[in-house]
Amino acid sequence: MPEQATFDVVIAGGGHNGLAAAAYLAKAGLSVCVLEAHDIYGGGVVTEELTVPGFKHNTHAAFMVNIYTVKDELELGKYGLEIIETGKALSATFLDDRCIHLYTDVDRMCQQLEKFNKHDAAAWRELVETYQNTGPMFSAGRWASVAAQPSAMYLGFEGSIEGRDFLKLMQMRPRDIVNSWFEDPYLKGLLFTWLNQAEMTDDSLGFGIMFVLYIACTAVGVQRWGVAKGGTGMVSHAMARLIRERGGVIKTSAKVTKIKTDNGVAKSVVTADGSEFIARKAVVSNINHQMTLLDLVGEDKIPASLAKKIKQWRWSEMVLFTPHLAFDEKVVWKSSDFDREIQNSWGIGVLNDPPDTFWISQFADIRMGRPPKDLGFLGVFPTSADPSQAPPGKDVCLLWQFVPYNLADGGPLKWDEIKDGYTDQMIEFMQKFVKNDLRKAIVGRYIMSPLDIERKNPSMGHGSFMHGDLAQDQFGVFRPFHDYPAGKSPIDNLYLCGDSGDQGRRAAWLCLDDLKMKKWWEQ
Repeated sequence: MPEQATFDVVIAGGGHNGLAAAAYLAKAGLSVCVLEAHDIYGGGVVTEELTVPGFKHNTHAAFMVNIYTVKDELELGKYGLEIIETGKALSATFLDDRCIHLYTDVDRMCQQLEKFNKHDAAAWRELVETYQNTGPMFSAGRWASVAAQPSAMYLGFEGSIEGRDFLKLMQMRPRDIVNSWFEDPYLKGLLFTWLNQAEMTDDSLGFGIMFVLYIACTAVGVQRWGVAKGGTGMVSHAMARLIRERGGVIKTSAKVTKIKTDNGVAKSVVTADGSEFIARKAVVSNINHQMTLLDLVGEDKIPASLAKKIKQWRWSEMVLFTPHLAFDEKVVWKSSDFDREIQNSWGIGVLNDPPDTFWISQFADIRMGRPPKDLGFLGVFPTSADPSQAPPGKDVCLLWQFVPYNLADGGPLKWDEIKDGYTDQMIEFMQKFVKNDLRKAIVGRYIMSPLDIERKNPSMGHGSFMHGDLAQDQFGVFRPFHDYPAGKSPIDNLYLCGDSGDQGRRAAWLCLDDLKMKKWWEQ
């Protein structure tokens, strides 16, 4: 039976950004309603039993990076969120049964690097000295303003040689930066694995920013990495508890089909069953900007010039093929004989030879529309930090192999035909690195091709968990477009937070500014 209800703010889409916006606004004293199409809220931040009962699989997001500011400001620890940190951001294992780790402690990192390459150990300390001031400043700048001009973030760096060196670095390819700092192929392979996790290649010109965000900020202790106890979905559950405690409403199985406007102002949100949710003050969309503006609002309601830009949006050229695996026993790495610490690693790059350059072959295949023949991927084993995500003595993991969405031989629908066989190839490749017989150890698997990801979450167009290509023209103030401040839209009272990983807080910031309400987290 269709219903009609009125709230201060209605949020279209219950992904983690929609929940974050709702939590900030609810804590500011506004009545909020979150509408989610699926029967589970969280979007890409969910934990489900995809394979066998008792095995918890983090469907998309598998570890915690940018959540810390939101966690602290919303005090999500009070609502059940606990993040486990192991002192490692990432590890990598190699075909010669060696392994290496990205430690967050500089002394421990340098002691390890001494075993591989003394030059690189000294270079790591130099990296820390170089970015111990720049890294924190840049990281803080990400939150300092939600409506900065393109150059605003960089103005503070122009007045010194060190600052201009930083700006020069920002114009470089991440691969060139790593090669200029370090020598050892094992360390380079580890760093390239980490840099590539943003759905971009390490040869992306002008994206030295990722070196700073992922490597330098980790080295100086600004960037933190961890696993949510009980699964990534606990982030969404914690925000949901806060929202409900503040009187907010979360409705699942409520697919948004229309955002109603009147004279260019967002007024209400309509769901598939005909229900209408009236927004007294604002509508926030956690659905990507293409679907929000072209489909839900309507192309005829926005400027033609903006509609053209929206249609020109590029999806990521490399996206994820993700098998989820359940094991009847703990996976034991061959490289544990070299360094037992690998068994305690939750994120492990399973890297082909040569570890620092095989990525080039992968990206060449992807750009030609072929599933990479030279396999190599990131494996996430949350049970290494949080045993509660699998039954005692068992293991669970997901594998992230970069692939193209649109296959040259058959298009995206071809994935339905080949995904089982491609998963078999990945398991055979992984077998080279482990002592177990994986064929016997695996008791369940659930495969998500890029097409499956898009089907499950249409906002992740082409299976892109970053919701679109990360490139200079689709990053920062240009994401999703520069015609309006990031997070705003051509429709008054309509805010956007569905095109990046940390935009829920931004949408709440903008909304409260427009309502001339205090941002409680700045008090």
